[in-house]
Amino acid sequence: RLDKETSGVLLVAKTDQAKEAALALFLERRIQKIYWALVDGKLQEKKGVIDNHLGKKREYQGQTLYGEVKNGGSRAITHFSCEKRNKEASLVFCDLKTGRTHQIRVHFAQKGHPLLGDSQYAEGSFRCSYRPHRHLLHASKLSFIHPFTKRKIEVEIPLPADFKAAIQAIFS
Repeated sequence: RLDKETSGVLLVAKTDQAKEAALALFLERRIQKIYWALVDGKLQEKKGVIDNHLGKKREYQGQTLYGEVKNGGSRAITHFSCEKRNKEASLVFCDLKTGRTHQIRVHFAQKGHPLLGDSQYAEGSFRCSYRPHRHLLHASKLSFIHPFTKRKIEVEIPLPADFKAAIQAIFS
């Protein structure tokens, strides 16, 4: 599933058998999940790994907020590389090794670089002057071995127009 403001590719099962097989692929971490994110501020690292445990922290306006927890929670691993950056924002390529609720949003907010447009996880104001109407996160690619045919499946979807417009406005 994707957060309501996140654009991108979804995997939909047409039968209960396909649903169970897809769930198993996710649980066994046999689906590659690639995302693009536009985050606030200039990331210092060119690439890195965020590896911690995430759990429920509190409720906010009817929504559950997640964050790093010392005890319990679920392990969350995000590999990332910074593809473009300036003093206002960074364009980040994310390869998720796990799939926790709000994982990318929480990981970058905890680094002090919340997703542009993500007022739920931003603490205070954004450094970037660009103000999108949603948080800028895009699920661009899923790839996996089909559980029945054993063929490799790759589904990729391009960035939506609003995401491209943000990149153009910020980095031109």
